[in-house]
Amino acid sequence: MTSYPDGALAMLKARGYRVTKPRRLVLEALDQARAPLSPYEVAQHLRLVGERADAASIYRIFHTLEANGLVHRIIANGKYRKCQLAPEDECERHQTQHCHHSLVCRVCGRIEEFHCPGLNLVEQAIAAQTRFAIESHALEFAGVCDQCHAH
Repeated sequence: MTSYPDGALAMLKARGYRVTKPRRLVLEALDQARAPLSPYEVAQHLRLVGERADAASIYRIFHTLEANGLVHRIIANGKYRKCQLAPEDECERHQTQHCHHSLVCRVCGRIEEFHCPGLNLVEQAIAAQTRFAIESHALEFAGVCDQCHAH
């Protein structure tokens, strides 16, 4: 099984992007993180492991990764998390158009990604009804996770 950083870099390379050390470092930081990270938190993490990257560069890297469906920005806190790189046969869309949605626990802050097959039909109905050319969407549900709810 391919690691998240290797899989993400392979996808970028296949789309004509260069595989750079800063991109690899950001992807590795996200892969190791237990929670979403801000660009400043990534820069701090990199300093702790003896690497350097300024926050502006990390923002640009996140922009590229987000545009390619490899990370997702959490609306609730503006931080980024790695995307589950699902095989193409698990979703009706390719990676850049994947439907990625989040469950955000308001107690512990845990964020869980889920895929909702069929939501593309809702998106198509909204587009047809409103004649709006939908390019993307973000959906987060806030609530209490099963672990916090049990306490």
